[in-house]
Amino acid sequence: MSGHVETGRKPANILIVDDTPANLQVLSGMLEDRGYVTRPVTNGKMALQAAQNDPPDLILLDIIMPGMDGYEVCARLKADEKLKDIPVIFISALTETLDKVKGFGVGAADYVTKPFQFEEVQARVETHLKLRRLQVELERHDHHLQELVEEQKALMLEQLREQARHEAELNVACEMQKRFLPSELPKYPRWEFAARYVPTLVVAGDFYDIVPMSGARTCIVLGDVCGKGVPAALQMTRIMSYFRIVAQTHDTPDGIMGFVNNLLVTEWSDDTFATAALCVVDNEEPLISFCSAGHMAPYLLRESTGVVEPVPLENGFPLSVEAGASFQTTHLQANAGDAFILYTDGVTEARNAQGDLFSDARLRDAIHGHRGSAESLAQKIVEAVQRFSGNNVQADDLSLMVIRCT
Repeated sequence: MSGHVETGRKPANILIVDDTPANLQVLSGMLEDRGYVTRPVTNGKMALQAAQNDPPDLILLDIIMPGMDGYEVCARLKADEKLKDIPVIFISALTETLDKVKGFGVGAADYVTKPFQFEEVQARVETHLKLRRLQVELERHDHHLQELVEEQKALMLEQLREQARHEAELNVACEMQKRFLPSELPKYPRWEFAARYVPTLVVAGDFYDIVPMSGARTCIVLGDVCGKGVPAALQMTRIMSYFRIVAQTHDTPDGIMGFVNNLLVTEWSDDTFATAALCVVDNEEPLISFCSAGHMAPYLLRESTGVVEPVPLENGFPLSVEAGASFQTTHLQANAGDAFILYTDGVTEARNAQGDLFSDARLRDAIHGHRGSAESLAQKIVEAVQRFSGNNVQADDLSLMVIRCT
């Protein structure tokens, strides 16, 4: 990915912290070539002093350093009212899942493992700088509206403030969701994938992702965080980060789901929960394994008969509801042409002008007898929902994935 600093803006200021001069030289040189201003320092004490003197826009932080390690530096930054909102990206040789979880726990926005690919570092830097700019713009907008509240009639301005804040939240949430959802789906000789995400005017927490695993396998997950707006979008980005990390270190769908569940139980202290359907495919064999956490069972379309049936699996608790909850894996042998459809309730609960639900029955009718690519089936389902809904306002995000054995 070839990134660059957007024209018309002051170049972003990036503080780089690493006790290895060679790493500092490489990162500084590459980022400066992209138009950024870099400030390299070699230890945690210097990093905190530099941030206090002139707060940067973003910090790239090593973990293993003499004296004060990266975890402590990040914790101190987040405890400082002046510095707590600066995004921190860890760049470390520590690759264990718990090391990464600890990094997120002290407030890091992202985690890149060494040896790093600069394209990956550049992509993460661009994403978090843009999200930070959106946050600053939202805070500036909120401050401006507060000044109007003091000058105008309370009722009129309260309505204006609510509307403007609502629009700003939608912009932030939409930007977050677009940047965290996969921009491109992988292609394998044995499997093809298609995905659709149709956001509503009220942003919710739908998510989907495809994560490469060890042993020529791939993890596919689709889910829904309860709630709407920016809070749900923020929780969505966190749960996606966990699935991406855990899928690379666990072998089975139930193992991945259980580990992510236990992480969320310790973090989500309120009534927040998420449902998810997860499967693992063998990239070279027609083998697929499923696991569910309170989510609707995927549908299986047998191309040989055109018959649609739910995947027979045991549905576990939603994520973050119960510590130590167990989940079950269901293994299936797929035949050439078989398709599996994962979807959120925004599909079946779409309504028409009369208030009728699209329903599971109509979804099965849209799938039944289809013969063709994963892409054409995904498009057929979305068009069926849109024809049924007509001009009725969409109440929830519509998300689905199609996995087809070629």
